[in-house]
Amino acid sequence: MENLTILSRNVRVHDELYSLNDLHKASGNEKRHEPNRFIRTEKIKELIQEIECYPEMGISVKAVRGGANKGTWACKELVYAYAMWISPKFHLHVIRAFDQVTNQQPKATNLNLDNVISDLPIGTRCLLYVDETGTHMMPIHNKSLVNIETVRHIQRDAKLLKNAVDDFRHRLMALSGEYSLEKLKQPLL
Repeated sequence: MENLTILSRNVRVHDELYSLNDLHKASGNEKRHEPNRFIRTEKIKELIQEIECYPEMGISVKAVRGGANKGTWACKELVYAYAMWISPKFHLHVIRAFDQVTNQQPKATNLNLDNVISDLPIGTRCLLYVDETGTHMMPIHNKSLVNIETVRHIQRDAKLLKNAVDDFRHRLMALSGEYSLEKLKQPLL
């Protein structure tokens, strides 16, 4: 994801984490709103524990002591919580900034997954997000680690299930007299 701009202030993004220090400056740089004070609150400690229950979400917060990226870095969920902790008004600015960046991202493109997957050798791991219908891939910024062979098995199983459901539906229609027995692929019994 590209850097966010909140109230004319750039918020750096590093390893999919956002600089709470940059957010602090954008909010007015008040001492009472320093990121370290936020991170030490009980509710936020609980939120961090909850986020860390979901390994697919990645690291929730990271403190860097020195170097070009020093400061407190947090995932999007903690950025929202931090903004709300500062003020409802600042929270809205942060939500709108995220919405603006998200709306600028390319939309899912319709791809033939069979062609994409068949070009990759078995055992290849690639970064992709496949939507619920299995017909769209999202750009790499929305990613899940997927084993191509697993996707092939899921596609094969989905085809088998669809064929079984179609055959069952035809059998029911034949039993009810709505469908000719000659059109069944398998014997009725």
